[in-house]
Amino acid sequence: MIKIEKRINTGDIERLYSELEGQDGLINILLPAYIESNDIGITSHIIQFVSTWVRKANAGFLLLNIPNQSDECYNDFLRESYAFPCIIMCWDKGIFDFKTNENLKPKLRDYNKEIHKKMLTLDVLKGQRLLLTCFDHLWRDVGLLNAFYNDNEFITSDTLLSFILYPSIEKVLAASIEVKKKNVKPGIIDDLILIIYELMKNTDDWARTDEYNQTLNPNVRGLFANFLRRKKEAFVERYINHEGLKDYFDTIAPNDQDEIYLLELSVFDSGIGFIDKKVGSKIGEAMSPLEQANLIKECLIKNVTNEQGIYKHSKGLGLDRILRTLDDTGFFWIRTGNVSLYRNLKKDRYTEIKAIEEIQLYDWSSHTTNQITSFDRCAGSVINIIYPINYR
Repeated sequence: MIKIEKRINTGDIERLYSELEGQDGLINILLPAYIESNDIGITSHIIQFVSTWVRKANAGFLLLNIPNQSDECYNDFLRESYAFPCIIMCWDKGIFDFKTNENLKPKLRDYNKEIHKKMLTLDVLKGQRLLLTCFDHLWRDVGLLNAFYNDNEFITSDTLLSFILYPSIEKVLAASIEVKKKNVKPGIIDDLILIIYELMKNTDDWARTDEYNQTLNPNVRGLFANFLRRKKEAFVERYINHEGLKDYFDTIAPNDQDEIYLLELSVFDSGIGFIDKKVGSKIGEAMSPLEQANLIKECLIKNVTNEQGIYKHSKGLGLDRILRTLDDTGFFWIRTGNVSLYRNLKKDRYTEIKAIEEIQLYDWSSHTTNQITSFDRCAGSVINIIYPINYR
């Protein structure tokens, strides 16, 4: 059994991948009732880890450690941002109580419906966090959210998504009384929604099917948005041992209370990942981390391909457009295949480029552009964006 601790951080999750690779026989996963960690990216990386486990031939059962059988406890658990995607992904594997071995699926059905209803109405979860997920293996009227799809096709523009999603992003940003009292700087929400549009559109193009264009079962694609407010010193201290994040937070100007307001945006999927989708699993698994990093860089070049998505949208614009939007502002982090790469766009400004050698992506561990660490292979892709909400 692999236990996900309530105080887990993203570094711990990487160690769990090694544990997953090193165990023989059926492997169960134990989820906690809640997560105490406030690590940036923790929600999406838990979902990615569970999705990786689900794909394994020796994946066993999902075990839940809920304190008691009360409605309040189940309701609180399903409102945890990682819970619903993991539950739906693991539904056919079996979900049991860790202490009693009771089959929990009959109890979870009604709570699942409530969370799905919240997503259909674009309502926030507890803590003013927004979670929107699509499941490609379910019936389309259930699996595809109307926030992103119209008549089963991905919506045609970020302008339309802004009309749909603007009030929900405002709710996320209104997580503190002080934020409610102040107007969000003009254009910030538009930038955020543009990023969401491009990233979710990217999952529609790349993450719904395997390399043979067959729908993945199960498969999740989703968005998580989370407002963060801390003293600048707290952000810097929290990431003192990560050169990339520490440097980033060092550059952010705090408000008059020496606080930094941020929006954490994560878009995740459990597909086969950028690498395997681009070159096929046999080639992808044989590629070195540096080769994988270069392949990701290709996806960041504007108009790198004339391929057409399944709904005939041109590819090769989205990720470049995101970097342009984040220029002099944000932080970009991608975990896919065997690599984990980032870019601080306060430090490494956006420029339109034509060759992968010009793209600056840094390894999560070495903090260099050419010494690329080989992480354990994960399912799908996670892209985390940090976007400061600056009122000065």
